[in-house]
Amino acid sequence: MTYTGWTGGAEITTTRLNAISGIWVPYTVSWTATTANPSIGNGLLEGKYALVGGMCTVRINLSMGSTTTYGSGEWQFSLPFVAATLGHVDFHWVGGSTGLDRTTAWHPGQSRVASGANHVRCISPTAADGGTGGEWNATRPHVWANTDILNLTCTYEPA
Repeated sequence: MTYTGWTGGAEITTTRLNAISGIWVPYTVSWTATTANPSIGNGLLEGKYALVGGMCTVRINLSMGSTTTYGSGEWQFSLPFVAATLGHVDFHWVGGSTGLDRTTAWHPGQSRVASGANHVRCISPTAADGGTGGEWNATRPHVWANTDILNLTCTYEPA
């Protein structure tokens, strides 16, 4: 979808007011991977966004089902709007993510949206010192299975 910010002379309509009022709006999230796409199966994938002051906050929740498959390669989740371009290719919009492995524990991470991207990814340390990061996939930050949960949030400027 295309984001249209407010400019002088813009007409006030119910739809436009709702779009910028901070109301959570559901959207259809696509879950893909860089090599082979996962499939939600009988799991649950939901996404919502809210627009406030020219910024978009996104929350995505994923509950793995017994027929969910995890694909291969780095996971990414679609955004409702393309992100604005930042001043450097290595700058990102960042947020938080958590992965719940029902058999062990919660795994904290960060969500990140690259400059000009249309998707968000999760990343967390892969080394004990926290110095090496890795994108989340079928086996990171843990081996995903039925009833596991992934939650992420991120705030970014739409293009």
